[in-house]
Amino acid sequence: MTKSKTATVKAKEVEIAVDSAKSSVQLAKEAKRAVIDRFAKKGVDVDILNTAYDMFPSKLTANDFYYFCSTAFSIGANLLAKEMYAAPFKNRQTGKYEMAIIVADSFLDRKAKEDPKYLSVTSDVVFKGDDFKKSFVFDSMTGFNVPKVEHEQHSVPKIEYEEYKDRYGKPKKRVTNILGAWAIAYRKDSCPIYFFAPWESYADDSNGTWVSYPSAMILKCAESRVKKRLFVGGGLGVYTEGEISKVVMDVDEDGEVKNKYLEEKKEKKTKKKKKIIEVPEVKSKKVTNE
Repeated sequence: MTKSKTATVKAKEVEIAVDSAKSSVQLAKEAKRAVIDRFAKKGVDVDILNTAYDMFPSKLTANDFYYFCSTAFSIGANLLAKEMYAAPFKNRQTGKYEMAIIVADSFLDRKAKEDPKYLSVTSDVVFKGDDFKKSFVFDSMTGFNVPKVEHEQHSVPKIEYEEYKDRYGKPKKRVTNILGAWAIAYRKDSCPIYFFAPWESYADDSNGTWVSYPSAMILKCAESRVKKRLFVGGGLGVYTEGEISKVVMDVDEDGEVKNKYLEEKKEKKTKKKKKIIEVPEVKSKKVTNE
């Protein structure tokens, strides 16, 4: 085969690959549009559906879009106000993108205000040296085992820090004396919901907000978790912003979740690959036949 024929064959292969990629993207768009039509027939506002479609990440499927919309409408999230959003993350085992549904704190606060049976949330931060004990006590009035927290601080809490250097050698500081935060949500005619947010599971030392306002941030995680249990439930695959704050760094322009730990591992691997091994120069010796 001549060079010109080889080039022509390769050009056709590239053209076919581009056309197939375009057709797959077009099919994905049409499938998502079909989901919009399906909800529109049920009486859902088309403007809301179009807004949800515009905000929805392109890397997720039409089935993900359907589940996202169904979840939003079932819990009463306002998509126009961005009270709920979706973000893709890559499954390391399958290599495919999966969906994380995240409810904003504004949604949980609004649901608490609108619910006539909602009473309040009691919460506090647990420091090292505090007396903290959690137990369950039977309440004869409601018939539930009610969570009971005994928490005593022997002194005025003061944030303690330690200095360290990050992977780039820059000086940083992190909190050392916070163990976590607890919260109990109270609602009429139902058992109070308790949750404890450990500092190690939620805190992000690389985030300036966590370093500057550690008590407020860990408290927010515990409170949002119990509110989610009240107004969303625990089996829908929906997360609060606080629940994934340590794993998820932020969401990029394409709506993709950035996992800082995976990025660090990738960066270390690429650095190892790029390392140039210097081989010492060997001087050639002249061999003479005597």
